[in-house]
Amino acid sequence: MKKIIKIISYIFLGIILAFAIAFIVSGTLSIKNNTLIKIFGKSYSIVETDSMEPQIDIGEIIIVEDISYQEVLVMLENNEQPIIVFINSNGLKIVHRAIDQDNEGIITKGDNPEITSNDPGRVTEANLLGIVVNQTKALGIGKFIVNSRSLIFLIAIVMLIIVLVLEVINIIKQLKVKKEEELTKKFEIEKEKLIEEKRQLIKKEIEEELRESGKKE
Repeated sequence: MKKIIKIISYIFLGIILAFAIAFIVSGTLSIKNNTLIKIFGKSYSIVETDSMEPQIDIGEIIIVEDISYQEVLVMLENNEQPIIVFINSNGLKIVHRAIDQDNEGIITKGDNPEITSNDPGRVTEANLLGIVVNQTKALGIGKFIVNSRSLIFLIAIVMLIIVLVLEVINIIKQLKVKKEEELTKKFEIEKEKLIEEKRQLIKKEIEEELRESGKKE
């Protein structure tokens, strides 16, 4: 029973470790490509700047849900100011608060008190990615990703190379085993063939001896 519990705990820890590594790599790639991380139907992102402080700190992981443009407009009409995620005119992923609307779209602004002006562009249906529904420091994983993205990306590449090398070695081993199996099979066939030939030869010799014995009698 203890052995089973130990195995289950190892499997559980392995799953957690694999999930953490996958999240770190995905987070690094999402920062590099300005995309959201998609895991189990939820979207995640890592805040890279202090524009939303003190509400959201640098390195915090935010959970993002899909929301329609019209729903955000309704929230603004109801005097709500949701934090949304969008792509700005420079192609960068931005996490800012929706504060108003005009004929061009949704007006946004960071929470940081040092930011005195609204964002220059507008959020439309085309560049809206979602709404922030939760946030977490996640034991500093997000901050680590932001501060060490180059290192993580390098580690990810090294890990990928290691996996590829191991896979090549595994393929070579499988081919070697297959070749050995084929040679063994061929050897067995040749061996059976030789045994059968020898059997037939012995049988023929016996028959000839019997015939010679019959003639003498």
